[in-house]
Amino acid sequence: MPDLSETINSAAINNATTNNAPSKLRRVSAFLLSVVICFFFASVFHSAFVLNGLLQLDINISWADRFGMVINDLIGLLPGYGSIILVGLLLGYLIIGLLRRFVTIPTVLAYAIGGLLSLLAIHMLMYPLMHITLIAGARSEAGLIFQLIAGAIGGAVFGRLIQLKKK
Repeated sequence: MPDLSETINSAAINNATTNNAPSKLRRVSAFLLSVVICFFFASVFHSAFVLNGLLQLDINISWADRFGMVINDLIGLLPGYGSIILVGLLLGYLIIGLLRRFVTIPTVLAYAIGGLLSLLAIHMLMYPLMHITLIAGARSEAGLIFQLIAGAIGGAVFGRLIQLKKK
């Protein structure tokens, strides 16, 4: 029969891990929401840079057409780019999670960096694999920076959601 101190220590360890660590469902929900948010911003930023390029060519585009393009890009890019973002963020967050075991860094900042680096890796790998920059809005330095910002936003959302305490 275990003694009282072992029982207390075991209960304290179980209590600490269940209260501080988010459940698997919360982690999966946080991950999926971060993917959706990252994809939304990446797609909208892509549309904005493509539209800006067309406007610089003195092409007249109505506000209705601009809005329609953003919506069409959200729908059209979701299967391909959305899937790539999902896989990229999954790998990035797993790597950041492992690194956080050895390096102390605030959760939100860590995953924001992870999201940013995930989008950077995605865009750096697409060209050598396919010999084209598939996301036209990321062909300029500014466009790429905004894609990285989308990754950082998604990562920050994930970091914030997994650190929220249960009520």
